[in-house]
Amino acid sequence: MARRRPQQAASAAPGPSTGEAKPSADALGGARAAVARGDLRRARTLARSVLAGNPADGARAEAHRLIDDTSPDKAALLSALLVLVTIAIAAAVALLMRR
Repeated sequence: MARRRPQQAASAAPGPSTGEAKPSADALGGARAAVARGDLRRARTLARSVLAGNPADGARAEAHRLIDDTSPDKAALLSALLVLVTIAIAAAVALLMRR
């Protein structure tokens, strides 16, 4: 009997890619695990899938909390944009002053 490689065994295992519906508790657990791994995109996707169903109030509140906690920080994005604009202006001024 031939042994399967770990990649083949994982791909043959049933999971979200096979279209199986997962209970909201499993999806919330998966979202928490994804946050712990740093996979925020996956965590938000799982939390949205919980909200798409008809979860209990506790699960709904937890999913909303996960989505809020993993959303991008708008103040940090604005600060980064302002820094990039400042650098671009400084570079343009430096180039014009050399002429």
